[in-house]
Amino acid sequence: MPWTDDLLSGLAAYLAEGGFATWRPAAPYIPADITPIFITAVPASPDRIITLSPYQVGDDFSMAHDVQGVNVRLRGVRNDTRSVNDLSDSVFDRLHGAYGITLPGGLRLSMCERRSGTPLGVDGNGRHERSENYYLTVHRPSQHRT
Repeated sequence: MPWTDDLLSGLAAYLAEGGFATWRPAAPYIPADITPIFITAVPASPDRIITLSPYQVGDDFSMAHDVQGVNVRLRGVRNDTRSVNDLSDSVFDRLHGAYGITLPGGLRLSMCERRSGTPLGVDGNGRHERSENYYLTVHRPSQHRT
């Protein structure tokens, strides 16, 4: 699997290990799953979801030391802002300040911090949404970097 896919899958699995979300990389989600995690996709259902989308922040020229941005988009249940805020708190508690860990799948996460976040308002179905940006400092060797 390519590096970015490995990172996002490892991050999704790490979040799921926190007990507040479900990650099923090879099988469809079922109605009993709590808070499914998606990679880049924002499906119409279920109501409560987490979506992880990568974006580049900074790459060191010679050292394999990068900062990878991950946008965490959160959606809660209908007509209840507390639902998305509770989900935001769970993600924050699991990720912010994490350092020196190996994600499921084997990628090394040196440090993780939330850098920003904002409410997105309510979608057409009355579900509150948030967008949060996490910076992950990671080891990413490549052909010209060690």
